[in-house]
Amino acid sequence: MSYGIPASEFLAICMIMADFDLEVSALKVIQGAEKYQDLTGSEFGEGRGDFRGAFYEIIASWRPEGISIQMGEPQRFLGRTPLKDWIGVILRYDHVWFDEEGETWSTVSEDHDWPVGMRRRSSWKDENGKRYDRTIRDYLGDPIKIKASLRFDYSFRRIFAKESYSRADIHRLFKRSRYGREIPKQWSVHKPYSRLLNIRA
Repeated sequence: MSYGIPASEFLAICMIMADFDLEVSALKVIQGAEKYQDLTGSEFGEGRGDFRGAFYEIIASWRPEGISIQMGEPQRFLGRTPLKDWIGVILRYDHVWFDEEGETWSTVSEDHDWPVGMRRRSSWKDENGKRYDRTIRDYLGDPIKIKASLRFDYSFRRIFAKESYSRADIHRLFKRSRYGREIPKQWSVHKPYSRLLNIRA
């Protein structure tokens, strides 16, 4: 199933998997997400490897100094870099898209061509009655959840727009936001149990 995850919520999943410890390596975050997938039978993206693939794709686009894309090198880099080093990099993007061709990060927002006055809405209609829906958050399937996602995105990005932020700032947001605490569940795709057995085999 092709769909995208907002970058802020991809990062929120990372933080939840790290138990909000920003010193945890990106590799341990990925391993936490893969364990979550095994335990729940749900996956982020089209398959079990897509969450890891999203990090590999961002490395290929970002090209950190001294990193060559050779066998094993991205994984070693992920093991050396704490989650805090990924915050600014991930938040440069609007969303990550998953499809059968792989993972793609995009800076183009789902409402980039909407009138400014409509950009806080979950959907809207023009004077001719044509309806405009969100291309990424429509996956949530519920206007209330879409609005909660938009509020979370605004509050989350605002924390990291400051010159300094604390773990307490992050905890406070997730404590206040029920939606925030349920982000892994909201953005994972449930897979049939038989497929989960094939993954483990």
